[in-house]
Amino acid sequence: MSLWKRAPKEEHWDYSNPIKDGYLTKRSKHIHQWRRRYFILKGNKLYFFVEAPTDAGPYSKTPPHGSIELIEYFSVKTDEQMNRPYCFELLTGGEKYYLCADSENSKQQWMSAVGAAFVQSSNSFTATDVDDYVTTNKHVYS
Repeated sequence: MSLWKRAPKEEHWDYSNPIKDGYLTKRSKHIHQWRRRYFILKGNKLYFFVEAPTDAGPYSKTPPHGSIELIEYFSVKTDEQMNRPYCFELLTGGEKYYLCADSENSKQQWMSAVGAAFVQSSNSFTATDVDDYVTTNKHVYS
């Protein structure tokens, strides 16, 4: 089961008020090549694009190249196997994704934001759990 999904055409997309957005380098699923992509984290989805959408508002007509759902069996951790700087591994629903930021600070910000988004979107966590997670990782948002 793959959680990576191609976006359907002819829909309106709401990218307003993202939790985090910016460029990361993503390892492709099948060929394992590294490609720079623009990411938008909103709710429990991490959307990615070949280029940043020019109409990234509540009624965007730009579909993402794909998306990653942040669901059960979730973890995000620093990756040291890829021999690339500032990489982290995202495991969700049994699928692994390898992403690299441009700096250590950016990597920590992305990891914290993705972790908080998962906690916030999970039905099994309360608002206090989210506050505790953000407080524990507050140094990352500085």
